[in-house]
Amino acid sequence: MPLPSQATSQVRSRSHMYRRRRAKRRPALIIAIVAITFMIVVWQLVPWFGAGGSLEPAQRVGQIPLNTNSMANNQADDATPMASTSLIQDPTLDENPLLAQRDRNPSPQTSQDTGVYMGTGSIGNPTPEMISERRTSQAQPPAAVLPSISPSPTPEDRANTSPLGGGSPRTRQLLQNGWDHLGSNRLVEARKALSKALRSERLSIAEQDQVRQALQDINEHLVFSPMAQEGDRYAMSYTIKGGDLLSSIVSNFALQVDWRFVQRINNISDPGRIRAGQRLKLVTGPFHAIVHKRQFRLDLYLGEGDDRVFVRSFPVGLGQFDSTPVGLFRIRPKSKLINPQWPDPRTGRIYKADDPANPIGERWLGLQGMDDRNRDLMGYGIHGTIDPDSIGTQASLGCVRMHASDVEIIYETLVESVSTVEILAD
Repeated sequence: MPLPSQATSQVRSRSHMYRRRRAKRRPALIIAIVAITFMIVVWQLVPWFGAGGSLEPAQRVGQIPLNTNSMANNQADDATPMASTSLIQDPTLDENPLLAQRDRNPSPQTSQDTGVYMGTGSIGNPTPEMISERRTSQAQPPAAVLPSISPSPTPEDRANTSPLGGGSPRTRQLLQNGWDHLGSNRLVEARKALSKALRSERLSIAEQDQVRQALQDINEHLVFSPMAQEGDRYAMSYTIKGGDLLSSIVSNFALQVDWRFVQRINNISDPGRIRAGQRLKLVTGPFHAIVHKRQFRLDLYLGEGDDRVFVRSFPVGLGQFDSTPVGLFRIRPKSKLINPQWPDPRTGRIYKADDPANPIGERWLGLQGMDDRNRDLMGYGIHGTIDPDSIGTQASLGCVRMHASDVEIIYETLVESVSTVEILAD
């Protein structure tokens, strides 16, 4: 039997050993608690953590199938591409099934009696509140923020660029007015005067090139920047309201452009994340195009009739053996495709969507003849290319081909049933 002193010593020893074991477990417990707390905080602060990178439901990108394009009676060498089984991503559709249904049939409506464009949506004319948004709040920007504008020609330059056929006093006055407005940073007035001088076709080749370059520089601000210039009849400012989507804004205002063009000019990286109170610039359209075959150039215009203004030039490739037809065309209804399939009419091979070997690239706009000489032509269109070196040459099967980045702009600006494409032999 242990002595009392010995029993006490053993109890103390066991108690001391227990405290040491418990002390060793304490740091591990603290670390576990801290780790769990950290994971909870991260879970709360980062909503996509642990969800496979998916966004919240309101931010998801909607998807719709491409419109089917009939291939019957194609007469051109470039067979009409087939609608891809892949999907066009429209970030505006998940939230509104009516918009989704409308965008599945995106071609605009045109009155057969009047030819007046009726818009793409079921919403009628803009409300007074919408019209009030047409008042631009942007003041004339200082010269320091304007794009680099081609300088006005010197008297020596003008002396060396006499107009073809002697010109006319009106053309010379328009040209002089345009340079004067440009020198004073009155960009809207300069664009109008220089565009009229260019359309007169009474300028020398050197003057035409100079005017086009000046107009392209002007439109980097008036068309392709997010700032709306006061007095510009083709642009307006709009403040986003709750529930707005880019596609619904385009529809509500009957804008004759694709919603992607609104995204482009406002430098919007994610169209699914626009917010109420954000200021947008809207370009009304319509846009039209003229293709000059001899010069392998497509000129893009904004507006119609005597008020249309030159926007930008793009190099193009055309059909082998001068096979690109001439005349007036319009963008065929329901023909605009993103990432289309394409059947090669020579070999019968079908290039699937996302096939890097697809010769027509990522965009297709079908052309419909409007003249007696081209009304029955089918299968011609404007499209991209995977062979950029062919631009500026006769290399296609009759279609107008463009660089990938250029045809994206044409896709966004030319509207089905409304926009025209005039192909000239000159």
